[in-house]
Amino acid sequence: MLWILYEKEIYKSKKNFVCFSENINSYTGDKEFFIGNKSIYMPEAIDFVQLDNKDSMYKDSCLAVQINVEIDIYREKELVILLGKENEEDIANICNKYFQKTNDELEIIKKEWGTKLS
Repeated sequence: MLWILYEKEIYKSKKNFVCFSENINSYTGDKEFFIGNKSIYMPEAIDFVQLDNKDSMYKDSCLAVQINVEIDIYREKELVILLGKENEEDIANICNKYFQKTNDELEIIKKEWGTKLS
C-alpha cells in the first residue's frame, strides 16, 4: 500500500510530497508542536502516542511522520520513503512508478546474488 502526504498550499504550482510504503499512523507539519519545550535533538513529540495530524501552512514547518512497523523474529522488512516536488495531479503516478521500480530493482539484485552464491 502506498501512502502520500503533500502540502496544501494552493498558490504553488508544484507541491512538496513524501510517499511511504507503510501506513501512516499520524503526522505533523508544525515544528513548534514537534519540538515543544525541548530541543531538536530530543523533541517533545517523541514521547507522544500520536502526532496532531496538522499541516504547517503559514507556520514554521517541518515534517514528522509516525509509522508502526512490525517485523517478525528473524525476518526483514523493506521500508521505502520517497521525497519530491511535483504538480499535484502527477504525485500519485510518480510515487507508484518509483515504488514499482524499487521492487523491480530489488528482485534483479536478489537474482544476481542468488546466481553468484549458488
